Amino acid sequence: MLYKLRGDAEGLSRFDPPVFENPPVISSRLEEIEREAYERGFASGERAGKEMAEKEMKIILSRLEDLIAQFISFKEEFKERMKHGIIELALSIARKIMVREISVNPEVVLQMTEEGLKRIERQGQVVIRVNPLLVEVFEKGSPGLLKIYPDIVIEPDPSLPPYGSRIMTPFQEVITDIDEQLKTLLKEISERI
Repeated sequence: MLYKLRGDAEGLSRFDPPVFENPPVISSRLEEIEREAYERGFASGERAGKEMAEKEMKIILSRLEDLIAQFISFKEEFKERMKHGIIELALSIARKIMVREISVNPEVVLQMTEEGLKRIERQGQVVIRVNPLLVEVFEKGSPGLLKIYPDIVIEPDPSLPPYGSRIMTPFQEVITDIDEQLKTLLKEISERI
């Protein structure tokens, strides 16, 4: 709607306010404009809200992915540490049981030595070194050892522990010491895991 200026004789203009002849049409047009503005504002706010929510969701998902990766890494490290710890604990317990068994029944060292003798090649003289505490046990058990290998010499060796022996030939050496056997067992288990 345009406002018209009317001139009078002196060249001055006078303002005549508009006359609204149909107020219900104007009122409905105002309501329509207001509704359109509301809908545009609502749609714009909704779009902005969705974009902001998407950005926040991407950040949260990224953090969640990082946490999951850290958890998996921690789990693998923990599993690896626990695996080796359990193996070492089991071997430590086995060692204590074996040492106790040998202290009660020293003939066990003799049996381990017999098994070691079965693994060597029969060439030359065999020297079996044992801790001086086991010499008597080996001298009593020598008939059994001589059946396996006739040319055996038993030598005391104070550097050896009282729960094992060292079988030596000119070309080979077999250690029946519990600690050496447990080290070998630990190595084999570690390679398999």
